[in-house]
Amino acid sequence: MPRIDFRPVALGVVLGLVAGWATVVEGQSLDGVPANARVRVDFPTTERLRFHRERAQSVVGTLEAVHADTLLLVVRPGELPLRVPRSAVRKMYMSGGRPPRWRAALDGALLPALVAAALSAVGTSIHRKEGEPGPAAAAASSAAWAGATGALVGAWSPKERWRPITTDVRPSPAINIAHSFH
Repeated sequence: MPRIDFRPVALGVVLGLVAGWATVVEGQSLDGVPANARVRVDFPTTERLRFHRERAQSVVGTLEAVHADTLLLVVRPGELPLRVPRSAVRKMYMSGGRPPRWRAALDGALLPALVAAALSAVGTSIHRKEGEPGPAAAAASSAAWAGATGALVGAWSPKERWRPITTDVRPSPAINIAHSFH
């Protein structure tokens, strides 16, 4: 059985992942967020997910005003704004809007195509029988199907993009009243 060089496949996967996540992560200050911007505020909770990860409670709305210790957040149009203490905020994000469908399709296709190609190439090289397609053909076929499926799903429902905002205030930990009395 000939020895297969996986370096080109690994290089392709790494380059694809770098290209897919080459966006600059920038934290915008809360004071620089314009009024009427769509924001998402995450509040701490005492609930834990698997592996003890903290679960956050999120509220999405329009930022009406920022005061020294309070945010005014309009959750429903026409309603009074919700007063949110800045110290209660765990994390905050500003909406970057939904991407155009072509961009969402491209983003939705890239990662599934790379993963399917890599897994297919490795899988076919391990148990390859005479007359079956080689690793390159199997990888190309899998990448095409996974990429097409990811592109359709991505274009069908583009996800809203969120950019982090630095709140400059340490969040207060959530208090679990049930455990406070033990």
